[in-house]
Order: sequence, then C-alpha cells, then structure tokens
Amino acid sequence: MPELNIKSPGELAYDGYRDHTSGKTWNGYPMPMWADLPPTVRHAWEAGAQAVRRETLAEVITMLKKEVPA
Repeated sequence: MPELNIKSPGELAYDGYRDHTSGKTWNGYPMPMWADLPPTVRHAWEAGAQAVRRETLAEVITMLKKEVPA
C-alpha cells in the first residue's frame, strides 16, 4: 500500500504560497522547505490556515442553513 502524505492546513498554505512565488519570499530570498522552518514560523502558518478554515466553514454553514428549511 502506498504511504499517505497528509499535510496540515498550515503546510498546505505554505506550500501553495511557495509554489506560487517560485520558492521566493516577498523580497526575493529563497523559501526553505516546510520541515526546515523554525517551529514559531510553522505555528504562525498553522494559525493563519486555521483562521481561513474556520471562516470558510462558517460561510458554508450559513449557506446550508439558507438552503435547508428548518
């Protein structure tokens, strides 16, 4: 069986940013791989990704409540 590589929301967000910027920071420096980031930076990416996840879930719940009669 192939091994699953499940990424956290923060890592997915970081990888998306990294891919979109060709692996460069906003000021042109190379971005390290996720595993090479200090824990404080990884935690910050996780916090940002979780905030987006919460907001998205709240929007979906609101839309579903409008579609499904009580």
